[in-house]
Amino acid sequence: VIYAFEADENWEARINEFNNCTGANLDISYTENEDAMAGEVIIDAGTKDKEGASIFDAYILELPWSIPVAERLQDIKNIDGFDVNDVSWTDINEFSRASVTFNESIRALPLDTDYITIGIRQDLYDKYNMSVPNTIEEMA
Repeated sequence: VIYAFEADENWEARINEFNNCTGANLDISYTENEDAMAGEVIIDAGTKDKEGASIFDAYILELPWSIPVAERLQDIKNIDGFDVNDVSWTDINEFSRASVTFNESIRALPLDTDYITIGIRQDLYDKYNMSVPNTIEEMA
């Protein structure tokens, strides 16, 4: 069973497709309280020094929640038949690669990364003789 922090209608189709292709019998379960997921993963996976409940086989979670349990997650590089060169690893940005790599081991694959940015048009500030804001509040 995969334990996920957020329901998504696309997971059911992908899991069914995987089950049909492989003969596996994966299922997905969602937390009832996303804010509690970090603690729930520690209880289930355990930590470096403590065994967990081991109810779930895999997790779909936010990056910070994986850090305390990283050593309890499978090093993907050690899975039989897995070759890191077969993954388009260079298609994944450097930060995302680093975020799932712990002590030379790959403990997860990044599924989604949101980078929210603000771009300042210096030409407009110059044109209207304005100072570039230093804080979000100054942008209002």
